[in-house]
Amino acid sequence: MTDCLAILWEPDQLTAVDARVGKDGVQLVKSVVVDRPVTVDSPTAAMEWGEKLRERLQAAGITTRRTLVLAPRALAVTRLLDVPDVPAWELPEIVRLQAATKAGLPGDAITLDYLPVPEDAAVSAKRVLAFTIDAARLIECRSLLGPANLEWVGLAVTSTAVAEAAVRVLGTTAQPALVIHQRGPRLELTIIDEGHVVFSHATRLSAANDPRPLTAELTRATVALGQVHHGMELDRVVYIPEQLETSDQIQALLRERYGDRLVVVDPRIDLTSEIRGWSEAPDCSVALAGMLLAECMPRLPGVDFLRPRRPQPPRQLKIPRWAMATAAAVVFLLLTAWWSWASVSSLEAKIAAARDESRNLQELLDKGKPTFDADGLLRAWEATDVSPTETWQKLVTVLPETDRLYLTRVDWSPGTNETLVRITGDMAARDRSDFAELGHTLDQEGVRQQPKAVGGNPRDPEYPVAMALDIAILREAPAAPAATKKSP
Repeated sequence: MTDCLAILWEPDQLTAVDARVGKDGVQLVKSVVVDRPVTVDSPTAAMEWGEKLRERLQAAGITTRRTLVLAPRALAVTRLLDVPDVPAWELPEIVRLQAATKAGLPGDAITLDYLPVPEDAAVSAKRVLAFTIDAARLIECRSLLGPANLEWVGLAVTSTAVAEAAVRVLGTTAQPALVIHQRGPRLELTIIDEGHVVFSHATRLSAANDPRPLTAELTRATVALGQVHHGMELDRVVYIPEQLETSDQIQALLRERYGDRLVVVDPRIDLTSEIRGWSEAPDCSVALAGMLLAECMPRLPGVDFLRPRRPQPPRQLKIPRWAMATAAAVVFLLLTAWWSWASVSSLEAKIAAARDESRNLQELLDKGKPTFDADGLLRAWEATDVSPTETWQKLVTVLPETDRLYLTRVDWSPGTNETLVRITGDMAARDRSDFAELGHTLDQEGVRQQPKAVGGNPRDPEYPVAMALDIAILREAPAAPAATKKSP
């Protein structure tokens, strides 16, 4: 839990409450009331009073330095402003300019914070509830708290702090509710609608505690609600008097006006679940308790003049140069890799296409090979074709002129590279010696012959010997070139 010193800064006195705040709520520890001078007209007087405050806190056993200050609602001015629809981070400056214009003061003469107002379908403009306080008030607080050795971290107003305490009793903030806080003769009226404070006003009763002036303020609050939320009525009214200051007359007026919608709250009974130790800090007010609740467990948007609402613009990411260089190198490498991949893929595609074309051509060649081979054989046969007349003339020149033998059958076929023609057939002779003489003659003529068996010829008794003929007439060798004589 965090130690916090909450101070209610009233015109004639300061009420200081030492507390511990955390997720479990608020634990009140001690409280003390310190009278304060109406005015501090010199730095020396401020120093003296600050030291007096430090001594009083030490005497009460309060050593906490982290300080939250709560100003009465009467010290602040509220205005409902229509603002243009601009980005959230531009809104604070626009609200400041409008508030300063309405107040007729320069912008540095006031300190400002604002609360967003829920949108209403009947109102086209965007609205905010602006809270302003004199900048001189902050200077005065700082001049007194500094000598007291206190760390000042926040400045709120009592109306929003009381509203923070009231929502614990209401339970829900969906419907409009009026919160009336009384501390002595001072009254503060605050309207909560859709989880936002949309109206805040302060008034003061007469010395006789006459409640009649409150009637006009209630009417003012009802009209203000109609301005921010057209057609809506108050769902509940919460009356929170401080300890021992309950006014039966005020309760009677509120009961007559609002009937069962009125809820009277005793903070020391109705707020004990989240605020503990009321007996240890008897001087603690509802406003101080609400400010402490807002510090640890806020349920409503609040006002803080030291920490005003300033939405940050979207962060513009600034890329370091080394990151840009790295990104450029990565992009270059990626492009190079892509180009290499594309080149390799193109070459692989071309190779695949060439292989397909080669395969198709080979299939074509394979299909045409029989025709091609046949054509070659035909051409070879045509080249080696031998005319029968020429063959016969050649045979006549080779065979001897004799009546000793004759051919009974003759066939010829094309020769090879060495032979011109091959001649086969059958012969008949008078005697075996005629075949021997024929073989001798053929050898002299350079005719190649295959030896064949000699048999009988029963068809011709005059030529009783038969033999098969199988000879090959050789091609004529080309003439050798004439030798050239060497000159002497």
